[in-house]
Amino acid sequence: MSQPALLHVVLVSYNTRELLRRCLQSLECDRGLVDAVTVVDNASADGSVEMLRADFPWVQVDANAENPGFAVAVNRALFRRPAHHVLLLNPDTEIHPGTLARLLAVLEGHPEAGIVGPSEAQPDSAAPGLSAGHQPSLWRVFTQYSGISRLSRDRPGIEGWSLLRGVNDDRTRQVGWVSGSCMLIRADVVRRLGPLTERWFMYAEDLEYCLRATRAGYSVWHVPGATISHHVGASSRATRAATNVMWVKSTKQFYRQEWSPTWMTYLSWRAILSVGLLSRWAATRLTPLRDTAGGAARDARAHDLFAYAREAWLDDWRDN
Repeated sequence: MSQPALLHVVLVSYNTRELLRRCLQSLECDRGLVDAVTVVDNASADGSVEMLRADFPWVQVDANAENPGFAVAVNRALFRRPAHHVLLLNPDTEIHPGTLARLLAVLEGHPEAGIVGPSEAQPDSAAPGLSAGHQPSLWRVFTQYSGISRLSRDRPGIEGWSLLRGVNDDRTRQVGWVSGSCMLIRADVVRRLGPLTERWFMYAEDLEYCLRATRAGYSVWHVPGATISHHVGASSRATRAATNVMWVKSTKQFYRQEWSPTWMTYLSWRAILSVGLLSRWAATRLTPLRDTAGGAARDARAHDLFAYAREAWLDDWRDN
């Protein structure tokens, strides 16, 4: 009889107390599969640490005095239980019943699998992308932002950087990356690859870790039958002006540093990304208003898309 998998769940929290509470409550339905939970708190000012210690005594809490960023916080807990598979989980997510069992089944059913991830339901977002996809090569960014990828059902060659809900989620399959919002990593992979990159404050760590795993001979899998709810961006709403371009900036740094493109390739990559985001901005601005609340949400999304497009075009070739 095989030994049950040992699973260590690692979360990084920052001012998401009530969402964190709901996340941990969702884990309780699968507590039989979870051997340990560590929450690394990055200097939250909303009582998150006090709530954890009062209401979740089975959770190990590491309270930082400052916010060192996502990867630094994860790495402080990553190697605490070396025999365990590691589940990286965002505090603004909720695990649906059966999801952990499905993820573990794929990880253990495919010896070459190093990382697996679920599908995301995003109640607060209209984005059509799945929480998985191909690495952001020039071709995959082009198919994504030209709209060609919308025709990619049964045509993997024209799939985009981010796989599409209702188009590319018909089966469990190998992919280039899965989202760090819920990423199950085999214990051997953690021991072999080491920590997450700390070159960026946040974002793109999942792209880099999945790429490193693939280059080391492991495969990355997306499991659409396993599902989480993800309240996207909840931890950064209060500081949106400072963080709404960080995703683009980190992704540019990842692409430039890990893929070593020529100057012309990188220029083309940025141009496609920027124009694609601007087209989404224009489409969002032209969306008819239905009510005041809908108009506010539309304006906020349009603002973010314009900021993303601007950041995509900025020249940062010399940045490290």
